Amino acid sequence: VGDLREPGYRAFVSDKIAALAPACDGFFIDTLDSYTTYLAEADRPAYAAAAAAFLEKVKTDWPGKLLVLNRGFELLPLLKPGTADALAAESLYKGIDPATRKYRDMTPEETAWLYDRLKETKTAGLPVIAIDYLPHGDPGRQAAAAAISAAGFIPYVTDMDLLGEGVMGITP
Repeated sequence: VGDLREPGYRAFVSDKIAALAPACDGFFIDTLDSYTTYLAEADRPAYAAAAAAFLEKVKTDWPGKLLVLNRGFELLPLLKPGTADALAAESLYKGIDPATRKYRDMTPEETAWLYDRLKETKTAGLPVIAIDYLPHGDPGRQAAAAAISAAGFIPYVTDMDLLGEGVMGITP
């Protein structure tokens, strides 16, 4: 996890974004909540403020690009309106066990916790993308996408390695 409080790291990431920007429609900023695993509770507000300021700078530097945040629920109240174009979160109903790299159903408690965060985000006016995981070719992928859609979120169901085409519940 990079430390967005550090000017050198912010510059490094900004340079990477600038190099990619001409070929991209937008940016997917992954695992924005990871810092909560590594930082002491007392250090988290300063990190969150630095992360929010960094995201606002990305949007200011690249106003025509989409900015999709992966998680980072605690950052949303700190962002200026219009900074993020959408929020994504993984494993609403179907996820991956990182220790075994096996697909798994999320527990009712995990689903309820995430559903509540996603609903709050959507109610606040930000589009929400729920990303679930099932193996490529699994016949349950369309049903998983339909369940996400029925919950009120934009579905995307893919395999754990993000290979091949994901399912969005849209049939031509």
